[in-house]
Amino acid sequence: MPIVFILLIGYLLYDTGIVSDDFDGIDRAKKAAIGELLTPKTGFYFFETPLEYYAFFVWYRAFGLFDPICVSVIKIIYIALSFFMIRAFFSLFTDRISSYLISFVFLFFPSHDATVYWFMGQYLTLSIAFYLYAYFLAEKERPLAAFAFGLLGSFISYGSPIVVLGLGALFIISKKFKKAAILIIPNLIYLAYYHWASSISSFTELKISSSFSPAVFARNLAVQAGSFLDACLGPSIWAKIFYSIASIGPGSFCIGAVLTAGLYFMFKGHAPERVNKKLLLGLFFITIGALGVFSMTGKYPEIAFNLGDRITIFGSLLISYALLSLPVGRVARIAVLGILVFSILGISDHWKAFARHERTVMRNIQNNPDLASYDDPRYIYVMGNQYSKLGPFSHIEFLSEGWVTGPLLKMLTGNNKIRAYPLTKNYIFENGIICDRRTVFTRAVSFYIYVYDSEKDRLFAVPEGYIAPLIRSLPEEKRHWIQLTGAEKLETIAKGLLRR
Repeated sequence: MPIVFILLIGYLLYDTGIVSDDFDGIDRAKKAAIGELLTPKTGFYFFETPLEYYAFFVWYRAFGLFDPICVSVIKIIYIALSFFMIRAFFSLFTDRISSYLISFVFLFFPSHDATVYWFMGQYLTLSIAFYLYAYFLAEKERPLAAFAFGLLGSFISYGSPIVVLGLGALFIISKKFKKAAILIIPNLIYLAYYHWASSISSFTELKISSSFSPAVFARNLAVQAGSFLDACLGPSIWAKIFYSIASIGPGSFCIGAVLTAGLYFMFKGHAPERVNKKLLLGLFFITIGALGVFSMTGKYPEIAFNLGDRITIFGSLLISYALLSLPVGRVARIAVLGILVFSILGISDHWKAFARHERTVMRNIQNNPDLASYDDPRYIYVMGNQYSKLGPFSHIEFLSEGWVTGPLLKMLTGNNKIRAYPLTKNYIFENGIICDRRTVFTRAVSFYIYVYDSEKDRLFAVPEGYIAPLIRSLPEEKRHWIQLTGAEKLETIAKGLLRR
């Protein structure tokens, strides 16, 4: 059974691309001298999570923009290790078959594909896996190893206290206070480090707004809870499952059919053990803890599309365990798991297809003579290819952010004079000023701007009088099902959720 899951993980992850912040990481890592690369700087966002820096950022030095092998191998190794660590945890509470299935379903649950296919996004997966394995080791009377894995889980992600909340509570409920301490103390060490690092670093991921109050927290909590239910159980997840299955290729469809048939024989004569109420409560604490922590910032609502879907990973632990453990009939269980299998394979095919498309666009940029010779001090505004399209929804980020677009064009063309920024419908142009309302990026315009249409591979000038009409003609990125309804008030709510 283990070899089947390893092969499946390899198939799902190979050649799923480099996206979003990965491009910025490659640019920074390749510019840095070896000594600089091995030392995280205080002004860099990895300073608060040093293990994430060494587990992810340093690898960017070895990655190529057009070579999928190195990044694919590291992705596969990290997810395979996570799979076995998570499986070990659930083996404490379930039978062997269920522990493998829960681990796999949790890792690849459709609501949070960014945590497996996006290289930088895997930090959350590893953090949870390290802490679940620390719990396993503590339960097996290996306190030093458990403490060490607790440190690994803590220092790789600022989200680690959420996991500690649930796992610590699980030990406390069982009156295993020493074992709870083994998990909690490493995180307290990390929180002390995080407080110190935040005091000297300009980057802090979880800053609490100065306007924070109990009323604001209550409002944010309601938004988090509602968006979680939508993203993981409601219309958003079902839309994602539908369009991911619609994206499946012939090869993956055949694999899905074989796997579903395998589930039929696997469950023949097999009945999962009763639901462990203490485990269910511990996983519920993790879910509630995530909603509470993100309600303190109000910056991370739970969504099923785009790379922001990564924060739904916390609640997916509870959902995955419930799906495999609740007392339902064999046919119903196989039907639900079969749908998930086809959805997971379809999402993988979507990432692979977009990775191929990205390389085509990057080759166009690399070979464009106008970009290579560009020496105007004006910004180039880049249109098109900002997200992949999963059905009508904008999903995987590509040329959607300023910190990606500029460095990527420089790397591909070798022209360091280029300054570039994405052009979207979020822009307004008034009184000679062009402004991105989402990021507050603002520039004065003198007579005209330069625009690169990445879909047509064309650089051209746009006079002032045509800038506003061009912006109005740009497509609106749909990242939530409410945006498809045409209801203005609901769309306003959706756009509020999608600030990033």
